[in-house]
Amino acid sequence: MSVERLVAGDRVRVPLGEAFPGDGVLEDGSTQADESLLTGESTPVPKSVGDSVVAGSMNLGAPVIARIERTGADTRFEQIAAQFPAFRITAAAAPAGRSRGQQGTT
Repeated sequence: MSVERLVAGDRVRVPLGEAFPGDGVLEDGSTQADESLLTGESTPVPKSVGDSVVAGSMNLGAPVIARIERTGADTRFEQIAAQFPAFRITAAAAPAGRSRGQQGTT
């Protein structure tokens, strides 16, 4: 099933090495999740039945079944991302005729 078609209440199998497609609760299995994208913590977080999982975190331990509670803009990941303006690199960032590696050299 496509991530865009997920709704609250859907149960999804999340294979090893894949991201959780929405915020939810682990219903079957146990694993470790890499939540560093959200928390900055590099140590995988143990997850077992009943534990919350966060959209965008990576499933590192084993295939599991999760019940989705929030998708898309309602997820914790999207709420955090919405608080930061997009960073844009423009030609104005470097003086004309110089590459970024040449800035400040003579």
